[in-house]
Amino acid sequence: MKIVTLVENTSVSENYKNEHGLSLYIETEKHKCLFDLGASGLFAENAQKLGIDLEEVDLVVISHGHYDHGGGLEIFFGINKKAKIYVNHKAFNKFYSNRGEGSKAYIGLNQKLLPNERFVFVEDNLVIDDELQICKLLEITLESNDFNVTLAHNGKEGIITAANHPPDLILLDLGLPDMSGHDVLSKLREWYYKPILILSVQNDEVNVVKALDNGANDYLSKPFRTGELLARIRTALRSSTVNNDENILVVKGAVPGKPGNLLSIIPSK
Repeated sequence: MKIVTLVENTSVSENYKNEHGLSLYIETEKHKCLFDLGASGLFAENAQKLGIDLEEVDLVVISHGHYDHGGGLEIFFGINKKAKIYVNHKAFNKFYSNRGEGSKAYIGLNQKLLPNERFVFVEDNLVIDDELQICKLLEITLESNDFNVTLAHNGKEGIITAANHPPDLILLDLGLPDMSGHDVLSKLREWYYKPILILSVQNDEVNVVKALDNGANDYLSKPFRTGELLARIRTALRSSTVNNDENILVVKGAVPGKPGNLLSIIPSK
């Protein structure tokens, strides 16, 4: 992972200007992200000097609704035509700062940017993508709801773990490092008849239909809310009946409404 400061309150070189604000460029194996956009277009100016192509950024997070963290939004929209911008659902509220003697200054985000379909307004916890945070967040969320969680970080490990200690339910990511999640699903369905839920950033119809046809019980596209994931897990555990070659096989998973044993096959980054 590479993290580059595009804007902050100080500067280490006369070649790069600074301002009251923050913008970080974060590059991982799969993603090019921006965390905040500073107070102006200065983040873009410094990025150009650093050889960072902002057109290739695929995800932006705005930490909160003050101009010094999202003031560069309009400039970014002019540069980048594809990235989703994740903001709190209250980020575009009107925020003011007291300047003394009864005067106030507006310090919020530019209201003229609304509406825009590229904004993703979020509440509470939001899982954006597997590589960014899903593995640890899933473990914490599930264990805090009293599930016994076993993590497998690639397809081969997941298949072996499921065979040695069959869980009540499997969470399977399609973006595994060693093999296709679809292939893992097919191999599991040769003998495993309890629920399998797919978690994936691949939300196109082809992948969804392929997974469901190959035996997945449910398909949840990222980003998803943890509350929805927990509800789908509970639903799957309540109705774990599947077809085998001869008849309907009723498999007893966890007692409805109570936690069970989960295997989560998620890449670790």
